[in-house]
Amino acid sequence: MLVVSRAEISDADSSGISRGRWFADWPKDRIAQIYSFPSASKEPFCPIRYEFGADDRQFGNLFARTKRSSFGTAFRQQSIQHSADAWLKRKLRGIKCSTIDSLVKTGLWELLFWTRPSQRMTEWCLQFKPDLIYTTCTDLSYIELSLYLKSALNIPMSLQVDDDWLGTLYTKGLSAHFLRPFVEKKINRLLSDSSVCLSTGPLMSGEYMRRYGKHFESIYLCDDFRRFDEAPSIRSDPSSRFVIVYSGSLYLGRWKGLLDLHSAISQGSLANEDILIKVYTGHIPLEAGEAFASCNRMQIFPGLSDSQVPGVLKGADMLFLPESFEAKYQDYIRFSISSKAHIYMMSGRPIIVYGPSGMSVIEYARDEGWALVVDRRDLRGLGAAIQNIRRDKSYSIEILQKARTVAEKNHNAEKVRNHFKNNLRKCANRQ
Repeated sequence: MLVVSRAEISDADSSGISRGRWFADWPKDRIAQIYSFPSASKEPFCPIRYEFGADDRQFGNLFARTKRSSFGTAFRQQSIQHSADAWLKRKLRGIKCSTIDSLVKTGLWELLFWTRPSQRMTEWCLQFKPDLIYTTCTDLSYIELSLYLKSALNIPMSLQVDDDWLGTLYTKGLSAHFLRPFVEKKINRLLSDSSVCLSTGPLMSGEYMRRYGKHFESIYLCDDFRRFDEAPSIRSDPSSRFVIVYSGSLYLGRWKGLLDLHSAISQGSLANEDILIKVYTGHIPLEAGEAFASCNRMQIFPGLSDSQVPGVLKGADMLFLPESFEAKYQDYIRFSISSKAHIYMMSGRPIIVYGPSGMSVIEYARDEGWALVVDRRDLRGLGAAIQNIRRDKSYSIEILQKARTVAEKNHNAEKVRNHFKNNLRKCANRQ
């Protein structure tokens, strides 16, 4: 198996963890990865790996210098302790981030540093002798790389889509009118070259059948119930305090949902209650730093390791899962199911899902009943939902029971992994 994915599979981020769950029992000598962003893990998931870097890009030397200085600094998500930097430094860093972000989002970065796989990469692939390519793409460089590998190695390819980059990639900015048609041709070729296509949920699969006339098999994110059932609760707060936990990324506008949560517990009857929000995240967006500084009922901690997740979630009184109400983020994640949903379900704690109707995770929670849904940006409604969970124990128990049932049905690691492997076997048998 040759995995082609920007982020290295690891236990250090949600995307890497998800792929690691699917490939968990794959023999290590039969899986290799091409990646761009190394993980922070001490031990790589794929011992056989190749970094897609300067040697495989047009203007490779310039690419290496730019990525190491401007791009690397700007796109490395800023750590929590940096949020207290001097005002001028924050502004300069913000300008740098915005500039590089614009280059990447418009596709100009990919055009300038065009994918040109080196002889070294090709020889590395031929030496490994894969039977199948598993790719996630997400940008023009990885689309081009995947198409090259499919042609050079002449083996079947499977495409996995987590978020709707197929429909949103390079649709904004001055370059959209000439770059988007070019990208759509590449996407159509990618879909044609992929023997088996995979999504992370039925809403996405249905949309892609309508849009492309192509079947995408739904492969849910998964985990092992035993990790949660056997983990002791981790809690340092008194039992009288009501602790709300969020664990995960604050990007794609999710941090604003946490600001709404803080506002909701700081007004009305909740203002007099002992309620604390605990946020566990590896990085904090620059624009969120100043806003969070004034939140006196919120504590921010470093992101949890995969092994810490079950205990910390079980130690909460309630879990919070926000998605953005801002239109600029919704198209990208509309058909995605949050990587937090299934681990929240397995934690045995009541959940509030906060976000607009029509988003996949919102409708999933509403249809299956594994969380209390607040689908309007309404602080009073959010506060009422919190009170409902705090006061109505029978309702909370009902949510917990439904969450466990849904998690067992859709997110059980053994079931999902078998389904995943069966689809890859189908792919390997096609050419």
